[in-house]
Amino acid sequence: MLNLVIGVIVTALEQEVNAERWQEDQDLELAQHRSVMNRLEELTVQVSGLSEQVRGLGGTIGGGEAGPVPDGRAGTEPMAVPSGRDGDSAASAPGVGEAGGRPTA
Repeated sequence: MLNLVIGVIVTALEQEVNAERWQEDQDLELAQHRSVMNRLEELTVQVSGLSEQVRGLGGTIGGGEAGPVPDGRAGTEPMAVPSGRDGDSAASAPGVGEAGGRPTA
């Protein structure tokens, strides 16, 4: 009989601890979700600004809105880059090297 009483008490304590841990997990997940969503909004604003800069330089943005493009690939097309001011390609612009377009300076 004593084992049954001890078992009931232990089970009740475990449920209380689990409920507290569950709430802590929910609070943590909510904070992480908000952080990710805030960062996503910041990145959306940055991408929008960069898109406007590219358009202002005479370039076009490939892929349009988010989602699959006509051939089924999602956003894998390169952006069209306008040529440099003196007629050279943009790849010869200062700070852009030969190795995959990484800055050399």
